[in-house]
Amino acid sequence: ARCIYNIIDALPAARIVAQTGGIPVLCSKLLKIEYVDLAEQVVSILERLTEEQPVQVLQNGGLHSLLAYLDFFALATQRQAMVAATRMTQAVPSLESFEAHVRPVLSRLATLLSHDDPQVVQAA
Repeated sequence: ARCIYNIIDALPAARIVAQTGGIPVLCSKLLKIEYVDLAEQVVSILERLTEEQPVQVLQNGGLHSLLAYLDFFALATQRQAMVAATRMTQAVPSLESFEAHVRPVLSRLATLLSHDDPQVVQAA
């Protein structure tokens, strides 16, 4: 994960990660957390990917993956996840995409409105 993050940091490689099927693999690491440091790195990678490819991250399950175990992470990682979530929801391309990828997590987003951190609340 650190190598992928470094590549994305050095090059505009978001499209390559999306085209090679990397996003679903990254998302799966957030749904089955085995190592906290790996999961935190994946959140960072997904947050960076949403800078250039928010729709691709959304359509590959990124929103659900980032929100599934959000409370498990440290506050800084929660904030990164919410930045990515905001980018994805702002980029929803169609009603069909909204129904498939955003509506299923609306209740989770609503519960974040009572989060202790104002930055998380604002992003929700």
